[in-house]
Amino acid sequence: MSDVTSTYRSIIAAELQRLHDENSAKQREEAARREAQRDRTRSLMRLMQLDTRDEAKIALHAENAALYNQRAAILEQICLLQDRYQAEKKRLPSIPDKKERHEILQRAKAVRDRGVMALRHHLTQLEASAPPVVRPGSSSYAGNVSRAATPAAIVSLPDLMVYRQSRRSERVSATEYKQLMDQIRAVKLERQTMLDPYVANLKLARLWDRLHDTARCLENYESACQVMTEKELARIPPEMLEEVLEKQRLRRRAALHFLFSRALQRKQREEAADLLSKFIELALPEDRLKDVAYVDRNTSKTRRLRVLMRSRLPFGIPTASAT
Repeated sequence: MSDVTSTYRSIIAAELQRLHDENSAKQREEAARREAQRDRTRSLMRLMQLDTRDEAKIALHAENAALYNQRAAILEQICLLQDRYQAEKKRLPSIPDKKERHEILQRAKAVRDRGVMALRHHLTQLEASAPPVVRPGSSSYAGNVSRAATPAAIVSLPDLMVYRQSRRSERVSATEYKQLMDQIRAVKLERQTMLDPYVANLKLARLWDRLHDTARCLENYESACQVMTEKELARIPPEMLEEVLEKQRLRRRAALHFLFSRALQRKQREEAADLLSKFIELALPEDRLKDVAYVDRNTSKTRRLRVLMRSRLPFGIPTASAT
């Protein structure tokens, strides 16, 4: 009897162990399935997030391009009104009656002023209604993808610093001359240890300008426009390369802006257009609209120069004809 009882107990224990093993195996399979499902869900969410960010970037670029085209179209209409007014003025000498000439001129001027005022008001509204443009890839972009993707106009942009030729009649005192020459010598010594030696040229150009030495001033500004050589770049520590390249971009833009402003003041239109196209090419994508607006604002009285400027706009900046 005891043998039978022992046998039954063994069978029951074996069956319980089998059921326990099966249950454990099912639990492990279920846990593995759930983990795999969670991994797939996380991967899908990451893909959806990436797609959303890509769509936001594309939408942001499209909105900026469309709004620039609106702005460019308004400026083009203003130029057209100015041209019509000038054409009407040139026609006046053929009219013998002085009173009639005066009336025609006043009517043409009134038409121009009304049109320009309405267009400028529309342009002001377009710029004033815009939230800040967020640059994709910037630190603020990650938290503002949804805002970046919404329709946004181009914000009002500050003026660039305009070159003003120093008055050569102002003599430098002996004390100031000595101080400036000491600074020049110090910059030349500092140049030997600079990661970007052309930064020294930019500093020297400004110092020579204060000494009214035009030749050396221009020579150093032209040197400050140069790009660092491969040999010079190889000396820069990898962790500092990005920072040095950004400072090189800013240094070249500062030098090009001085040379462009000087050429514009001296009415060297071809040279000014070439310099400005290089200046705009070095701008960050979100700053190019500001630079083009600067061109429109500062060349509005010189039709030929505006045509030259627009013909040299770098690839990637939309024009009014793109709409």
